[in-house]
Amino acid sequence: MLIILLTIILIIALFILLWLLLICPSDVTPQYYETFAKRSYAHRGLHNAEIPENSLPAFTAAAQAGYGIELDLHMSKDGKIVVFHDDDFFRMCSDKRRVEQTGYQQMRKLRLAGTEYTIPLLSQVLDIVDARVPLIVEFKHRKDYKPFCDAAIKILDGYTGAFCVESFDPRILAYLRKKRPKWMRGQLACHSSGKRFWIENFVFTNLMLNLFSKPHFIAYRYTEIKNINYRLATGILKGLSAVWTIRTEQDFEQLCNKDTDIIIFENFAAPKMLYNESER
Repeated sequence: MLIILLTIILIIALFILLWLLLICPSDVTPQYYETFAKRSYAHRGLHNAEIPENSLPAFTAAAQAGYGIELDLHMSKDGKIVVFHDDDFFRMCSDKRRVEQTGYQQMRKLRLAGTEYTIPLLSQVLDIVDARVPLIVEFKHRKDYKPFCDAAIKILDGYTGAFCVESFDPRILAYLRKKRPKWMRGQLACHSSGKRFWIENFVFTNLMLNLFSKPHFIAYRYTEIKNINYRLATGILKGLSAVWTIRTEQDFEQLCNKDTDIIIFENFAAPKMLYNESER
């Protein structure tokens, strides 16, 4: 009976150890951590009814206001790195073509949300921001991610400002870890909308590929931060915590009073720096 009990305890202990190894973030404090932490980041720039998301004026407004900036990267059919969120142009440009199947010259003819503004290149955004505020650069998912990453790396290597990278795709983070190990990395995660098979959704939602990508921070949807693996990864395992996307002052206040390192927000004038209750 004692042998059976000890065996069960050993199996449980090994299971817990494996679980923690799978979700464990990087144990290395990223370079320039202080530059990124305890700040508010404008989600796709400071946008409104007149200024569309991920547009040059949205990034100009955010930089002028002193906010950090979150932005999204895709690669065009002809290898240009563009700043755009969706996989296709329908929501923002009323065009059903997919970003990866469209050349940049064709993209230039599209207009964002019925305005005069066009889809910018990453290089244009970096010129506009000009190292004034830190950037969170999200790499969007695509099957042929290595050429995409290589093209973006080449551009980011020439930028003198502070930036970190993030992605929902652990393969992309693992590749960036290999190519640029000193870059600060973040694993994006949330409950899936149902596009993945259930086991794949379970693995991604619960951060069980952190063993390979070793992110420095975990960026989780703020309504889901009770997820046990998120709390373990950013708690006892010491990963930095990021939440997205906050759209009300009330939610912002609540998250500021927790151990949150990064808040990504939109639709209101957030404080530029985060604070805890003891600091107010």
